[in-house]
Amino acid sequence: MEFNFGRFSREVLLMTDQIGVFEKNAELFGDIYDFISNDDARQLSILAKANSGLLQIPMFGDSSDAVSLLHHAASIGALEVCKFLVDEGMDVNLIDGAYRTPLVYATGSGKQEVAFWLIERGADINGDCRGITTPLIESARVNDTELARRLIAQGADVNRLQCKFNQTALDTATVYGSEDTAELISRAGGMRAQEPIDLSQERASGILEHLFHNVGPILSNRLALIADDQAIDLRTALVGKGGEFKVLCTIGAYEITPSIEFMICLPHDWPLNDSAVISPLSVSFPAQLLRMLALRRLGGEAIAEGYVVGKQATLELSEIWPADVDAFAAVNYQFKQGAGNLNATGEVTLLMMVPVTYSKTGRPSAVKLDTWIGKQRVASWKKIALRHSM
Repeated sequence: MEFNFGRFSREVLLMTDQIGVFEKNAELFGDIYDFISNDDARQLSILAKANSGLLQIPMFGDSSDAVSLLHHAASIGALEVCKFLVDEGMDVNLIDGAYRTPLVYATGSGKQEVAFWLIERGADINGDCRGITTPLIESARVNDTELARRLIAQGADVNRLQCKFNQTALDTATVYGSEDTAELISRAGGMRAQEPIDLSQERASGILEHLFHNVGPILSNRLALIADDQAIDLRTALVGKGGEFKVLCTIGAYEITPSIEFMICLPHDWPLNDSAVISPLSVSFPAQLLRMLALRRLGGEAIAEGYVVGKQATLELSEIWPADVDAFAAVNYQFKQGAGNLNATGEVTLLMMVPVTYSKTGRPSAVKLDTWIGKQRVASWKKIALRHSM
């Protein structure tokens, strides 16, 4: 986890035994927490001047949860303390251990005044792109219609998914009985994560139908990427009921014959949103890998089962390449025994990009690679999935 405390020293923060500092100064931290609870920025300022560095320590010294004083202050509506902490150098988009920002905390507690102030100070309206939830989803959960209205007016993504449950803000509002907020979100274009699909209106409907029957429900959100001036959609299918894995699939590369599309299996809670897929962070890797493959295919490169994409030969992805993965191999994955790869417009090969970790001897021989690919065709979802590397 990386921390961004603005003027606060990241190096000092990471080197600090935070639990040790907390335990050694437990009484002072008790005072700090009292001042925050009372929204007493003046007393907090006096204490901080006499005890340099304590503001950097997360709540109770827990660097795993990494809940900063700003997150805590936002969650209880301590506006003056929030102002003081930001003036002292804390980033309004500071993330905790689950990539939640102070705005997510404020909206999740219905603290409108703090939320509005954070927005005015430049808080990301959707939170961090890796975050499990968003400010809008949180406002839907607590049925804060006014806050939801402000977030939507500021450009909040009404259809971004809550990662753990792969649900939208409209789903959340419905589940929690937030009828007014649900109506507002719906009017703004909000959809449920799983909407009825009219195949007659879908691009490459046969591929979607194939995924629906052999993988699981198709999510309504679609991510758009541009490859060589060609629009490439990314669609997501939940594996089974979506409790463990999901499959990300390109739609658009099939227009070059022989027809091919690319897929990758991901953990069910991998963030897939407009900001994540174009970010310079490792969360964007699956989408960027598929984009690169689609770009190569649309450029006329021959790609078939056995095609290997290695880290060393993929400089454009080297900075976000997942740890402990040496390459990805294209596998003609068999979803179910006897399940073919035909769609309504003709034969389309769906190639699953499966992560490969080499042995100490390096890349396997052609014979060993063929044997490995044969096993991957019928391997479990767990075996072929990319692990979290964010």
